[in-house]
Amino acid sequence: VAFIIPTSSFKGAGKGTVKPGLYTKEVWLGEKEKAQRGEIALSQLLASYPHALKDFLPHLQNHLIDLENTIQDPRLLAQSYCEQYERREKTKNKDWQPPTPAEAVERYRNYQKKSFNDSEETDKMEDNSGYEEFLYLALKADPYHHRLLASKKFTQSLQDFVRKNYLDAAVGKLFKFDRAMIIPSKDLKTGEICVPWMKEGEQVLNFRSPFLNHNGMIHSTNKYVEDMYAPGGQELQGVIIVNDEDYSRIVNRTIGEAKAINPNINIPDIPDKLKKLSVEERISFTDKLNEAFEQAGVKLRVPYESDCERMAADFDGDCIGVAEGSRFPNFTQEVINKTQLHNLYKPTRKEDKLSFPEGTPFEVIAIHQSDGISVGSINNNVTRFISLQSELELFEQYGTAEIKQQLAQQLVTKAQEFIKKEKETQNSQQPFIIPELFRSPLNKLASYDSIPLLSNEQITDIFHQQRTILKTMVEEGCYQNQIAVDLFKSAREPDKKAISDLTKLLYRDVDYFSQKKNYNTYRNGILETKGYSPTELTASLVNVKFQENHLTHQPPLPFKNLFPLNYTPQQALEVKQIKAHYDAAYNLASAYNRKQKLEDDTHLKVTTQSGKELDIVNYKRFLSHSKIDTFSHFKLRLVNNGNPKTQQNHKLMAQYLNDDGKWENLGLVCELSREKHGLKAGLTSSGASIKIAQSLGKKEVQLLFNQAKNLILDWRKQLEETKTPDEINQYANTTWHL
Repeated sequence: VAFIIPTSSFKGAGKGTVKPGLYTKEVWLGEKEKAQRGEIALSQLLASYPHALKDFLPHLQNHLIDLENTIQDPRLLAQSYCEQYERREKTKNKDWQPPTPAEAVERYRNYQKKSFNDSEETDKMEDNSGYEEFLYLALKADPYHHRLLASKKFTQSLQDFVRKNYLDAAVGKLFKFDRAMIIPSKDLKTGEICVPWMKEGEQVLNFRSPFLNHNGMIHSTNKYVEDMYAPGGQELQGVIIVNDEDYSRIVNRTIGEAKAINPNINIPDIPDKLKKLSVEERISFTDKLNEAFEQAGVKLRVPYESDCERMAADFDGDCIGVAEGSRFPNFTQEVINKTQLHNLYKPTRKEDKLSFPEGTPFEVIAIHQSDGISVGSINNNVTRFISLQSELELFEQYGTAEIKQQLAQQLVTKAQEFIKKEKETQNSQQPFIIPELFRSPLNKLASYDSIPLLSNEQITDIFHQQRTILKTMVEEGCYQNQIAVDLFKSAREPDKKAISDLTKLLYRDVDYFSQKKNYNTYRNGILETKGYSPTELTASLVNVKFQENHLTHQPPLPFKNLFPLNYTPQQALEVKQIKAHYDAAYNLASAYNRKQKLEDDTHLKVTTQSGKELDIVNYKRFLSHSKIDTFSHFKLRLVNNGNPKTQQNHKLMAQYLNDDGKWENLGLVCELSREKHGLKAGLTSSGASIKIAQSLGKKEVQLLFNQAKNLILDWRKQLEETKTPDEINQYANTTWHL
């Protein structure tokens, strides 16, 4: 027997149709991921746990002090880079050892040769992990002279390293758990886990990414089981063993344990199919069962979901993050508090998979399944709701009486504004509608409008009503997210507009998400904050310490003295020509590489009346796709970009004349278009046309770099076929003296 496969592993058309038995089949095997130990950042968790900051902030402050001491010295930065790389490798493999300088030189040479002769290897090197190894080996190969640190390539890489350190510290990526792949064990029950490298009996915090809300954080006890060993007796590497109890097994086991404690316990009627209960039915039955335990003096409790359900984890290569609870005492206590039944969010209901109607065009299905935006957009909105919940929690616990009064009045005023806006727009084409789920708590908030000074009891009630609103928003967002993650398997679409509309009912906006991806954040600007949610608090601390990094680089002129002047004028002319072609191709690739980092994935292609084609970028900040669809021929003008955050990279702003005769922003003029046509502020055009176009992505930009490299490779191959080794050395010497 080659494989023993549970029937539950069959998905798609095979789900529910395969019966247990012995089969002879030809199968394709693919490797999803290797089991290995690593690290996982806690940035997704930070918004949900404001009190965990007590554990995290000392580490953050020490990190910022270290960064401040190394930031202007490239030698110290290189050392810090190597230390961080070595710590990560040690986490993956405890037997890993850093190379000696001689070993690093040899590995670096092999790396260079391989990438220079293989385009696929170059693509891999452009990945973060591949490039990090490349850079690490180069720095380790030059431990004494530090000549590489004076080159442009390495100063830019170290500046990126500094920026990443600031950004990671700001958004919570500095704080990490161990990470490994999970496998199941029947010897573990709910609340138990087996992490082989932690001591038995240790309290363990564990979660799976993506993490949406605090339901997904599990507090477990470490217990060693036989499943941590391979058949030969060796300890399995890179795995964590978890319980695979489902809700039905938890209920039956707990009832058995309860009856052993008190045989006279009065158990409510158990539904026939526990696995088929709806969310509301499961909550109702669980509450009745736990009430029966309490009345019988039994301290056991049944959760609404199993550990794997809470984490949305299965055993097809999923990984989880784990840490000893003793490392984070405040975080651990907050996890315990928030995983009490009365503090949990309602379990997320899951819809059945929906098939496309027969005859649905392939293009419609392809567009549906290529939606890679909905999940991220909904997740960001859920994080907005949770961030404000945590901010409210911090105000309640640590705010002065005056601050609480101000926030309560702000919540009351906002509720009044929402209700007033709904009344004023009810007959308009785009009415502002308050969903029924939120009408009652908003009305309750608005009822405090005539009270000039709120009492403590009233403030407590106002905060309670706001918590209710935000909690419901989180639950609705998680439901839509569940639909979004199934886009590849189901024709059902998430209601993105419904979740987006909920953000209009927030008492303030939380908008640090887009700034995280902004190329200039922590290069020449900070991640701006507007409030006191956990991530905004860490970002505020980083902002105080942020310094722009100004490492200088030098041209590699000293190296040319190592190469003799033994080339002919004809050879110099040939090298100049090939260098000119290479520089043009490489500069074009570099321009698009920078463009790809600074601009959105789509742009507007505007054709003026004179026939000039302009690329207008980052238009989504100013208008929607539905608005663009209404454009036919419009009046265009170019003005100077007055935004200090973007004017360094985009000097001109494009504007259009709206139906009311007013100029509105269309988007930023791409620098490549500005330079190509010599565009200046003041240009106008009537009858301009517009269409949406796809911008080049990372792979397309890499192809441009490969084209530049192929020019050199073809020339080198030609030299090897037609020239002697001495002549080839002469050409090499020539390149250093140009």
